[in-house]
Amino acid sequence: MKIESNSEKQYNDFARDFQRADEQFPDITRPLIYELIEPSLLPGSSLLDLGCGYGKDIQYFQKEGFEACGIDISSEMINLAKKIVPQAHLTQASFDKLPYGDESFDIVFSRYAIQHSHNTEQVFREIYRVLKPRGYLIFLVTHPMRHYFEKTTKDYWLQQDIDSVILDGKVIVKEPSHTFSEYLSPFLLSKFDLEEFHEKHDPAARKFEGFGMYPRILLMRYRKKSY
Repeated sequence: MKIESNSEKQYNDFARDFQRADEQFPDITRPLIYELIEPSLLPGSSLLDLGCGYGKDIQYFQKEGFEACGIDISSEMINLAKKIVPQAHLTQASFDKLPYGDESFDIVFSRYAIQHSHNTEQVFREIYRVLKPRGYLIFLVTHPMRHYFEKTTKDYWLQQDIDSVILDGKVIVKEPSHTFSEYLSPFLLSKFDLEEFHEKHDPAARKFEGFGMYPRILLMRYRKKSY
């Protein structure tokens, strides 16, 4: 509970600064992750934006014809989202216990949110539960290599809370580090088909000098298996 409370407070404190910085920065990653959404699902497919923030992605999905709703840990982010997408169903809640019934959504979408959980396995189990058979899990997270560079203790496998500098240094987000194995876990690979996997660059993320070119984000598309 302490972890979730700290995460909520963090985003409540800088919600408006985050929105202003995000809206001013060139939108590089959204087109990349939007390309992973199967066009045949339109229109009318149900979509959950996991970590919806101030509602910019839900606004896009509504225009595309999705029945989109959002969840976020931050009450301030939810309040901002209500101004942008007043008709959307928005809920403040933790990712590890989603307030939705089994097989509720065709798609669970998440951009820069899942990595804020200290227990990604539980989050993925909840996503699996709320997805319909053959539903899609599409997410973008901080690349584990970037997490490693940001750690003060250079132990790749040790989970450590790190300060991630984003949006041209205008925002600093504290989040736990993660490894590749969390995003390619036995649970995920047994319950989903991995359809796409991409390592990309994001100029909004802090650049570490002396390491040359390296990926800063990880994008994945999974599809829930049907048995």
